[in-house]
Amino acid sequence: MGGSVLFDVMMVYMLPLMQHLLSSVALAWYICRFGMGRIRPRWISVVGFSCVWTVAEDVFHRLDVDFFQTLARDTVMLILLPLCIAIFFRVAMDKRIFISISYCIVTLLARYFYIGLGMIFSSFQGARLTDDEIVHFSIEQMKRWQWKIFYTEAIKELISAFLCLVAFFLLNRLFRVKEMKFQREQLLFMTIPFFTGSLFSAFYNEATRGVERSFAMPDTVSSSLRSTMALSMLLLVAILMIEVYVFQKTYILTRERTERMIFEREYLAFREHARELEHMQNSLRNMRHDMHNHAAVLSKLIADGNTEELQAYLTTMTASYGEISGKYATGSVILDALLNTKAKEAEGIKLNAEELIFSKAWGISEYNLCILLGNALDNAIRACRRMQGGNRYIVLKSYVRGRMVFIEIINSYEGSLLTKPGNAYPCTDKETPEEHGMGFASMQHVADEYHGILDWKAEDGEFRLTAMLQMTEKDT
Repeated sequence: MGGSVLFDVMMVYMLPLMQHLLSSVALAWYICRFGMGRIRPRWISVVGFSCVWTVAEDVFHRLDVDFFQTLARDTVMLILLPLCIAIFFRVAMDKRIFISISYCIVTLLARYFYIGLGMIFSSFQGARLTDDEIVHFSIEQMKRWQWKIFYTEAIKELISAFLCLVAFFLLNRLFRVKEMKFQREQLLFMTIPFFTGSLFSAFYNEATRGVERSFAMPDTVSSSLRSTMALSMLLLVAILMIEVYVFQKTYILTRERTERMIFEREYLAFREHARELEHMQNSLRNMRHDMHNHAAVLSKLIADGNTEELQAYLTTMTASYGEISGKYATGSVILDALLNTKAKEAEGIKLNAEELIFSKAWGISEYNLCILLGNALDNAIRACRRMQGGNRYIVLKSYVRGRMVFIEIINSYEGSLLTKPGNAYPCTDKETPEEHGMGFASMQHVADEYHGILDWKAEDGEFRLTAMLQMTEKDT
C-alpha cells in the first residue's frame, strides 16, 4: 500500500514538477542572454525565478479546463511571464514579451513531443498490460512495473526538457543582434503562432476528453492525432524562428543603410569644411604676400603726415582681415571654419557662439565635434527658417563639469515637436523622408563614442539640444 502511494505521489507531483523545473531553468538561461539579474550574484535571480515560475506553471497546468478555458489559461500565462521576468531580471519590455511568446510556443512543442514519445516507448515495450494482468502481479512484479513506468516517464521528461533547451539555443543563435528593439507590429505578428498553437492544444484536449466520455479511442486515431499535434507545434516553432531571422535580417540591412547614409552626410560635411579651410588659408597666404605692399603704403602715408588717408587705409585693412579670419574664435580653426560656413547659411538669424570654447585637453576629436555641431546647426537653421516672424536666434555653449563636457545648442522655433511611434527622433519636414533622423543618428553616434548621452526638449518656443561627452586621455 505504501509503495503504491509513493508511486502515485512521484507520478502525480514529482514528475510534473521536475518537468516544469527543467523548462524553467532552460528559460532562465535563455533570459540571461538578454539581460542581467536584479539580484547579485546572478545565480540567485536564476534560482528565484526558476522556483517561482515552476510553481506557477505547475498550478496552471493542474487546472481541469475546457476549450475556452484552455485559451484563457495560455493567454494569462503569456501575460504573467513578462511580469515574473521583470521581477528577477533587467530585460527590456519588448524582449520580455518576445521571450514569453517563444517560451509558450516551445513548451507547447515539448508537451506534445512528450506525448509522442509515449507512443514510441509503447511500441518498443510491446503490447500494453490489461487491468486483469496487473491485478495478478505479485508485490515484487508490481514494484518493478511501477519503477519501469517511472523511469520511462522521467526519461521522457528529460528529453522534452532537452528539446526546450535546444529550441532556446537555436533562437538565441538566430537572435544575434540583442540591441534590436521589436516594434509593436512585429510582436503582434509573433503572437499568431502562439495563439494558433494554443487553439490546437485546446482542440486536442477537448477532442480527447469527448472521445473518452463516449468510447475508447482507437490506437490508430490516437497515434495520428498525437503525431499531427507534435508536427504542428514543430511547424509553429519553425515559423517563429523564421520570423526572428527575417526581423533580424531586416534590422541589420536597415542599420547598414542608415550607417552608409550617415557616412555620406559626414563625408559631404567634411568636404564643405575642407573647402572653407582652404579658402581661409589661401586668403591668409595672399595677405602675407601683399603685406610688404601694405607696409610701403603705410610708411608713405605716415611720412606725408596724411592721417585721414592713413586711418581709412587701416580701416579697410582691418575689415579685410576680419573677413579672412572670421568672427568666431572657439580655440579650433576647424570649428571656426564650420561656424563661418553655417553663419553664411543662417543669414537673417542671430548666431551667437561666444560661449562655445574648445580645448584639446578634452581628448575629443574636432572631426566628431564638427559632426555634432554641423547636424545640430542644420536642424536649428531649418527650424528658424520655418518661423513666420519673431526673434530668430541660435546660441551655442560649451562647459565642463568634472570629466564631462557639455555642449548646448539652443534655437527658437514655432509649432510643436512631433514624434511618431517607433521613431526615436523628432519628425522631419525634409522632402526626402528616407533621410529622417539621419542628423540625430549621427549626433547620437558621436555621443555613444564618448560614452555620453544626447538629450533634447522643446518648451516655450525654444528647442534645447544637450550633448554630454566624456573626456578621454587621447590627444587629438
